[in-house]
Amino acid sequence: MNAIHRRHGRQSRLPRVLSRALCVSCVLAGPAAAQTLTISDGEFAASDWDAQIVSTAGPGGSFTATQELTGGNPGSHRLVDHTVLAPGASTSTTIKIFHRYTAAICDPAIDGPIASIVMRIDTLYFNPPFPGTVGQGVTTAIQQAGVVYIGPGVTTPDLTWTTRSISAATSQLFVEVGGTRVPDFGSSGAPIEVEFDFLRASDTTVYDCVPAVPNSTGHPRSTYATGGVTALNGSLTLTATGLPQQSTVFFLASRTPGVVVGAGGSQGDLCLGGSIGRYVGPGQVGNSGVQGTFSLGIDLAQMPTPTGLVIGTPGETWYFQAWHRDANPSVTSNFTNALHVTLQ
Repeated sequence: MNAIHRRHGRQSRLPRVLSRALCVSCVLAGPAAAQTLTISDGEFAASDWDAQIVSTAGPGGSFTATQELTGGNPGSHRLVDHTVLAPGASTSTTIKIFHRYTAAICDPAIDGPIASIVMRIDTLYFNPPFPGTVGQGVTTAIQQAGVVYIGPGVTTPDLTWTTRSISAATSQLFVEVGGTRVPDFGSSGAPIEVEFDFLRASDTTVYDCVPAVPNSTGHPRSTYATGGVTALNGSLTLTATGLPQQSTVFFLASRTPGVVVGAGGSQGDLCLGGSIGRYVGPGQVGNSGVQGTFSLGIDLAQMPTPTGLVIGTPGETWYFQAWHRDANPSVTSNFTNALHVTLQ
């Protein structure tokens, strides 16, 4: 089975989601009870799919969806790349994207009434960049007589290929996007096109230089932040993900943004400017380990600068980024994306 690979960003981009296999079954009712009409796809040819944003909240965003011939579970997969616009303080952005499989339908008038719809999908959530992210929302979805209906769903926090299933979704569990109608699964119902739907919401941290330059893993990596941004008594946890295994990594900080391509001979781009501090004190330089991640809790009352530690003050904006060692193929270095937060 194949699945979907998603990526995200924020005027900026969000993580990737890989979909390597999709299998939707229309469980028939009435005289055809106990029979199942199965629609599946493991190739995700561009000619068999289309997609559209069906709802947004906040500033909104955009997406791309492409067929990738390798890297699936195994083989081909659909790569979905989300970009959400950065929200204002204390707000969020959400985009809901409807992906429609056009190569087959369930037709209750011909196949018989439908008792329920079952969906199974392989997913991989690549490079999650947002604080506290718990995964990507994916739901069953159908289109009947030009109306899109959204059904039950799951979250997909999977960093390795994982099969997710949604079972026995009856017509009453689907609802019209932006309305209250439900689809007609009876023998008089119009043909049904099956789909899936992705929901992506952003947080209030703003991400910069997204996507970063890919490292030796073949993908860009991300830095995200969790915690409070109250000066003097606040703290953040910075996390870098998608790093090569067992690589040295540390974080940088500055009150000034910037872009220096290939800084210091690196394969990546430095996205900080001005006076740049480094978290290289005792216990602050880390190793990405076998998971390719590294986290560091920082004290907002002890922010590093080239001349020593300073106290972050309300109203200041601080920019953060991670540097890491790499071998691609020779010994080099790279950077994650950057992010910035305004202290309160």
